[in-house]
Amino acid sequence: MKIRYFVVVAILFVAVTFRILWVNHEYPQADNVKIEKGKCYVDQEEISYKVKETKWLNKEQIKEEYGMELLSVCIVTMQVENTSKYKKRITACDWYIEGENYFGNGISSDLFFAMNEHLSDMDLVLEPGERKVWNLPFEFCNTFQYSFKNENEVQKTSYGVVRERYPRKIWMMI
Repeated sequence: MKIRYFVVVAILFVAVTFRILWVNHEYPQADNVKIEKGKCYVDQEEISYKVKETKWLNKEQIKEEYGMELLSVCIVTMQVENTSKYKKRITACDWYIEGENYFGNGISSDLFFAMNEHLSDMDLVLEPGERKVWNLPFEFCNTFQYSFKNENEVQKTSYGVVRERYPRKIWMMI
C-alpha cells in the first residue's frame, strides 16, 4: 500500500514539474522596456503616451489639499494623444505604479476625481488626432503595504507607470 502511494505521488510530482517547465518554455519572461520621462510611447492601439511631470505629496500636503490620511502620493501628469483614425477610449484603471524594488499600486480613485474634475468616470475618450492631459494619482497608503520608515523613503527608489505587462512590460519612467 505504501509503495502504491509513493508511486502515485512520484507520478504526480513528475507530471506537475513537466507542466511547469512546459509553461515556462512556452511563455517566456516579459521583456522590460523602459521609456524615459518626457519621451513618447505609442501602443498597439495607436495611442501616444508621454509622462509630462511628476509630483510627490507628503502626508501633510495630502491632508491639507485633499483631507485624506495617506503616507505619500505620486501624481503623474500624462499627455495622451490618439494617433489613429478612430475614436478611442482609455481607462485610468489600466495604469499602476511599480518600483524596481517595491510592490506597485494602482490609481487612487478619490484623488483621481479630485484632480480631474472635468471627467465623469475614469475613462478618457479621444477623437482622432485629439490630445489631452490627465493626472494619475498613485497612493502609497500605509506602512503595512510598504516597509518605509517615512514618506521620504518612498521617493528614493525609481518608479515607472505601467500599462502593458506581457509580452513586453512597458515602463514609463517617472
